[in-house]
Amino acid sequence: MGILIIAGVVIIAITITNRILSKSDDANAIPWLTKPEVPAGAQIHSITANEKKLFVNMKFHNGDNIIIIFQIETGKEIGRFKFETQP
Repeated sequence: MGILIIAGVVIIAITITNRILSKSDDANAIPWLTKPEVPAGAQIHSITANEKKLFVNMKFHNGDNIIIIFQIETGKEIGRFKFETQP
């Protein structure tokens, strides 16, 4: 009976250790990769984020600004704001 208790405790300890190690491997995995196109002459002016969205402010050589909005969970672009300079 004592051998069964010890074997059960060892199995539980191994299971817990394996689950902890597998979760730490998942934390290092890249959940998604996105490669937005950056036009020639454009520069990233600033990056801001909140809980659900990432905002990338791009500035162009002609003075225009575009803010690209990404959903953090998926990495997908969900919108753009384009600010044009007035003549």
